[in-house]
Amino acid sequence: MLAWVTIDRQHKSYLSPIFAGAIHKGNWDEYEQAYHTFCVVLNESKDRLINVDFYQNMIRNK
Repeated sequence: MLAWVTIDRQHKSYLSPIFAGAIHKGNWDEYEQAYHTFCVVLNESKDRLINVDFYQNMIRNK
């Protein structure tokens, strides 16, 4: 499967294969239990694998 990856809004998007995806249930403090969804993709120069937050750059309408 391929995905368009944007590390932050300042960089141009690039196409990368998805090597893995996971959902991690975190317990970061005693009041917050949340799910963290991420995937493993190539970096922009395509020479190593990186973890990318699945929802980090989604545009939300207000």
